[in-house]
Amino acid sequence: MPGKRTRTASSAPTLKDVAKEAGVSLATASYALNGKGAISKQVTERVREVVKQLGYQPNTAARTMKTGSSASIGLLLPDFRYPLFSELATEIEQVCAQQHYSVFFANSYAKAETEIARTQRFAQSGADGLIWFPGSQQNTINNATHGMPVVVIDRDLTDFDVVTPDHFDGGVQQATHLLDLGHQQIGLISGPRHVDNMQLRINGTVKVVEDSDAEIKWICETDFTDKLSIEAKTLLNKKNVTAIIAGNDTIALNIIRYAATIGLRVPEDLSVVGFDDVAWCEFMTPQLTSIKMPLDEMAEEAVSMLLRRKENPMASRKKCTVGVSLSVRHSTAPLSF
Repeated sequence: MPGKRTRTASSAPTLKDVAKEAGVSLATASYALNGKGAISKQVTERVREVVKQLGYQPNTAARTMKTGSSASIGLLLPDFRYPLFSELATEIEQVCAQQHYSVFFANSYAKAETEIARTQRFAQSGADGLIWFPGSQQNTINNATHGMPVVVIDRDLTDFDVVTPDHFDGGVQQATHLLDLGHQQIGLISGPRHVDNMQLRINGTVKVVEDSDAEIKWICETDFTDKLSIEAKTLLNKKNVTAIIAGNDTIALNIIRYAATIGLRVPEDLSVVGFDDVAWCEFMTPQLTSIKMPLDEMAEEAVSMLLRRKENPMASRKKCTVGVSLSVRHSTAPLSF
């Protein structure tokens, strides 16, 4: 009879090696690593410690063939350089880790052709689903998913499940805050208005102001680069408003920078309120008042919806709208400040 085969120092450890070293059955070791079955915390920790000691690496391809699941999710965002997206990615990765899923990241740079290419790559690599933050209002990827489940964040695209913050209420809160501070002459500089979330914010602001004695002196749009549009600069030069609502925090930062060049102090001469409440809002001078989106809740909902869609592809479409809140800091002040 042939001798018993043993693992040499150069061969890769197997799940069987892990089970033997941990003193458990092969099935128990598998359940402990995949988060399935009624496995005690003590046993799970022992198995995972052995995995570290042996340097065991699961065979992802084999697992995909056997279970039909790669335990991986694609995450497609416009640009990780903007803090909102990197913060959201961190939250999603943490939620996925709790569900024993890996996350593969990609930038689209808000380009349709890149969104299509990245989506095809995720589908071809066997990702169990895609969480997508579109760079525009268009459904660019529908023909590239190959049946892969998709959850959309922040855009209300009717072909997919959607998780979105309450943009309308965000606009309401921005305007209400300025009105409470006594501001009567308000300007609004939004992002591109063809994107529905920007228009929703404007609609919320307009409704509140129209119901008051205040006035929106002007509305203009700019892009999300580090420069304001010529129109926005021209309107700021009129110096006929005491407060400005910005479409996001980058726009708010650009307003504050430009205001300084034309002799306007924030908040003494001009109050500015942003949207997104990214991490650097607390480190600006002055610190920026901004609408905060609950990224942790959005991540929880997005992952949960994606896994539900994976289990039940024919379920009716779901839209989840999460609430927003105002973080008040030092870029806004009473009119008589």
